[in-house]
Amino acid sequence: MSNRRPREFVIEEMRRRRARRWRLLLLGMPSLAALLLALFMYAKTRGGWTLLVIGVAGVGIIASIAMTYMNWRCPACGKGLGHVQHGFCPNCGTPLD
Repeated sequence: MSNRRPREFVIEEMRRRRARRWRLLLLGMPSLAALLLALFMYAKTRGGWTLLVIGVAGVGIIASIAMTYMNWRCPACGKGLGHVQHGFCPNCGTPLD
């Protein structure tokens, strides 16, 4: 019995994963901006509240990266996709578009 999934499922799942990837990017970008701003403010003021902002922003960035890594996998074989070229999984060759 084959372990491969139907093409329609793979294409629909990749649409969901691409949308999720954009949402994760939207989570990570404000965290990065907050981190940079807090680092700048900490260098100027040495205030305690900026350490809290740095910690929260750092956790947001790490969570965004971890969730992206877990999300960006082939729906058919489950391996990491890396950089997808020409709409095919680089591991199993399943069409993703």
